Amino acid sequence: CSHSCTDGKCMPLRYLLGAPKTGTTSSMHDALEHGYACGARQPSPTCPRIPPKYGYKETHYLEKIMGLPQYARSTTRWRACFTSMYQSAACRSHCFIEGTPDNMGTPLASLRLRAMMSATEARGARFVMVVREPVARDLSWFRHRQRMQPDHPSGMALPRSVSYDAYVARHLQSWRACAAAHRV
Repeated sequence: CSHSCTDGKCMPLRYLLGAPKTGTTSSMHDALEHGYACGARQPSPTCPRIPPKYGYKETHYLEKIMGLPQYARSTTRWRACFTSMYQSAACRSHCFIEGTPDNMGTPLASLRLRAMMSATEARGARFVMVVREPVARDLSWFRHRQRMQPDHPSGMALPRSVSYDAYVARHLQSWRACAAAHRV
């Protein structure tokens, strides 16, 4: 597993993509079980905390925290907080995995990740998508987002007028653009 560390803080280059209830937790557990990879720790004290219920697997930085007003257009701040959760001293393998399942369903997650990566990191990044009953699960998630209040703090609320076809097309376009930028 390749890694990218500066001053003991590392940019994870392995990402588990999926959605809630697709098996990302099991996949993360398998990757960590033998010490071949490590997850996140709490960030530097000046950064937003990871909710305790998420633990080592999910940071929610790409889909929630980076959407907060105080982080708007601050790629340097995003990177400092994000990499502070992945410290080389805490992981013998220096192979870090970020596994927030909601990243897949958040169009801005891929753009936020790319914005804070160097060109070398972007070329070295690898993504594993975990799917389970993909259409039924995604349709359920789509309807859940349509029921959210428009001012939901996650920024993930969808207007009821958006069709499922348009929703899927937008996500595919976002990830295809990310893959093209990485020449995947």
